[in-house]
Amino acid sequence: MKALLIRLVRLFPAPFRRAFGAEMADHLARDYDAARARSRGAALWHTAAAALDLVRAALAERWHPTVAGPAPTTRATGTDVGE
Repeated sequence: MKALLIRLVRLFPAPFRRAFGAEMADHLARDYDAARARSRGAALWHTAAAALDLVRAALAERWHPTVAGPAPTTRATGTDVGE
């Protein structure tokens, strides 16, 4: 289940993952391990809640990015002013 949570980090846009992905995966793994130490039920509950939160946050980040990615490249079309 821990691997599933870490895979869900891939739902975030690449610029966000580059900035925060490793730290998110580390926190997810530690939180899962802490829940699993309590009980299997706690681990299951943690996995379900974290998975829903990751999907929701990834969708929000895709709709309204908070981390800027590289500037989009444009192809010269000969319509630029000043040509």
